[in-house]
Amino acid sequence: MKVLLVNFLAFLTLLVWAEPFEPLIKAAPAGKTDLFEKSEPSSPFVMIGSGKQAEPTTTVKAAFDAENIYFQFTMKDYKSSDSFEVFLAGENKNPENYIQLYFTNKLICNRKMTPDPELMPKIKYEIRKSGKDCIATVTIPRNLFRNNSNNCFYRVNFNRSIPVPILKHTCWSNTVNGFHVPAKFGWMILGSETDFSKSFYLTEIQNIRTLLRKENAKTPGYLDGARFMKLEQKLKIFQQSPSLSEGDSLLQQYEALLNDTLTEMISGAFQARTEKK
Repeated sequence: MKVLLVNFLAFLTLLVWAEPFEPLIKAAPAGKTDLFEKSEPSSPFVMIGSGKQAEPTTTVKAAFDAENIYFQFTMKDYKSSDSFEVFLAGENKNPENYIQLYFTNKLICNRKMTPDPELMPKIKYEIRKSGKDCIATVTIPRNLFRNNSNNCFYRVNFNRSIPVPILKHTCWSNTVNGFHVPAKFGWMILGSETDFSKSFYLTEIQNIRTLLRKENAKTPGYLDGARFMKLEQKLKIFQQSPSLSEGDSLLQQYEALLNDTLTEMISGAFQARTEKK
């Protein structure tokens, strides 16, 4: 009984991954002449609280190589009083530690404590104005984070504050009352969506399949074999053409099967214990 409860709690920890990657920005491999030549712009920034598209508009592009992650802000109607921020956390669903960087046209300031005392000299940025608009590029070393593979995700958010004539706080991932809350950041995946989907979801699904087989071997009769085989067939199809949406759906189906199986096992254990009494 105790083992079943432990496994059920382990399943609950797996559940934290079962949600869409939304909003999502994709970091493309950095180009040789133009870092962002392969990158697509993010969705436009929104007003914090209302979620309505902010005016003037702001978008971000992301790129990466073996050493760095790069962000390019395109800010319409930029003024010297405007500021922008990068919030970046490593691969973690609800990160506690993250980097928060604040920029204006004059200074760079780390507004979140990090364990690396040499952080500031490693961060580079450039601001280029073009008429009323501005393009700002930020470079952040990847070795500040543990996972440097090309098939991983980061929790991210971006902010632009426009103080005049009326103070506006805008951000990419609308978090209503706190654009610096890590659990409400958006997501950034590195590299190909197909490669990431296959790597990420196959790893998570494999954890569930292993647990299902292990529990079924110890306590047979509770796993719905027909349901499991249908999922196995879907898994084969997913492996041939992986995507975020299909991977997310399939992971949730495996999680539901594991949930139902463990619930039945716990219920059966309670019933057996009651009958003994």
